[in-house]
Amino acid sequence: MLRSRALARCVPQLRMVAAAVLSFGIAAAVHLPEAYWAALSAIIVARPLPGAALQAGADRFAGTLLGAGIALGMSFARMWQVPDIVILLATLAPLGVLAAWREGYRTAPIAAVIVLSAEPAGYGAVNAALLRIVEIGLGAAIAVAMSWILLPRRSEDEAEALSRDVLDLQIAALQAASNSDKALARKLQDEARVQTRNLFRLIQTSRWERSDKERLAQLQSFVGRLSGSVTFAVRAFHEAEHTGNPVLSSDALRPLIEPQNGERVAAQRQKSLPERHRVQAHALHYALNMAARDIGELSTALRKA
Repeated sequence: MLRSRALARCVPQLRMVAAAVLSFGIAAAVHLPEAYWAALSAIIVARPLPGAALQAGADRFAGTLLGAGIALGMSFARMWQVPDIVILLATLAPLGVLAAWREGYRTAPIAAVIVLSAEPAGYGAVNAALLRIVEIGLGAAIAVAMSWILLPRRSEDEAEALSRDVLDLQIAALQAASNSDKALARKLQDEARVQTRNLFRLIQTSRWERSDKERLAQLQSFVGRLSGSVTFAVRAFHEAEHTGNPVLSSDALRPLIEPQNGERVAAQRQKSLPERHRVQAHALHYALNMAARDIGELSTALRKA
C-alpha cells in the first residue's frame, strides 16, 4: 500500500519533467528565442490529474493572451510620449482586478510586463507578445497532453482515495475527542479539512474530464455532511468533559465511536425494521436539531449585520 502511494506521488513529478524537457526541445528545434519560457509554462501547468492540467493550461493561455493583448495596445501610448509608469499603471490595474476575480489569470500581469519591457530593450512589443503567446501555449499544450497520455489517473479514483483519507481522519478525530485528547482531535480535523478542500477542488476541475459526475457529487455531499457532524460531535465531547457529564464514563457512546468496517456495516443492514426505524428517527431528530441551531445562529448573525 505504502509503495503504491509513493509511486503515485512520483508519477506526476515524472510527468512534469517529461513535459518541461519536451517543451524545451520543441521550442529549441524551431529556434524560438526563449525556449525556457515553454519549459517554465509546462512546469506551472503540470497537474496530477488531466482535468486539473487542462483547466490550468486554459487559464494560463487565456491569461497570457489577455495580458499580452492589453499591454500591446497600451504600448502604442508611447507614440504620444506618455510616461512608462502611467502606461504600466493603466495596464496592470485591470489585469489586477482580473487576477483577483480568477486566480488562474495571475499570469496576465506577468505577460503584460514582459511585453511592455520589450520595446525599451530593443525587441518590439508585437514580437514579444507573439513569442510569449506561442511559447506559453506550447508549454501548456504539452503539459496537458502528458497528463492525458503518460500514466494518467482518473478523477474518480483520486476522489475515492481522498474520501477514504477524510473518513479515516474524522473517525480518528472522534476517537481522540472521546479520549479527551483535544490537541490530537484538532490536528486530525485540520488534516481532514485539507483533504476535503483537495477533494472539492478536484471535483471542480473534473468537469474537464469524462468522469462520473453523479458519483463525484455524491462523495462531495457525504464528505461535507461528515465534516459537519464530526465537528459538532467533537465540540459536544469537549463541552461534556468541561461539565463532567457522567455519560463519558459509560460505554454507551463506544459503539458510535468505533471505526466502521465492512462486517459491521453488513450487520447493521441486517437489523430488524423496528430497530432501523428507531435509528432513523434518532438521526432525523439529531439532524433537525443541528438545522435549528444553524438557522438560529445565521438569523442572529444577520440581525447583527
